[in-house]
Amino acid sequence: MTEIRAVFGELESAAGRIEATVGHKTDLGDKQFQFVQNARSSYFTDAGGEKLGVNQSIWAKYLDEHNQCGTQQVKGTRDSNAGYQHALTQVCNSFDA
Repeated sequence: MTEIRAVFGELESAAGRIEATVGHKTDLGDKQFQFVQNARSSYFTDAGGEKLGVNQSIWAKYLDEHNQCGTQQVKGTRDSNAGYQHALTQVCNSFDA
């Protein structure tokens, strides 16, 4: 019974880590959406809403923010996958013991 409790404890711990990672990814997705909104409403328009010519500096800033957010989302996915893999490995090892 102790082994079974340990397995469920490990799964619960992994689920908590995965939940935190998924929450983080959701936040990053919201942030990425906000970058798109910013690009439309402030990077590429003036205070009156008139379209600006997109210069290299504005475009580079937008792309940099977008790419940073995408990189963080990929890291979140990898961290989440690692959490699942670790939890499943622990479960399999406990049954082999």
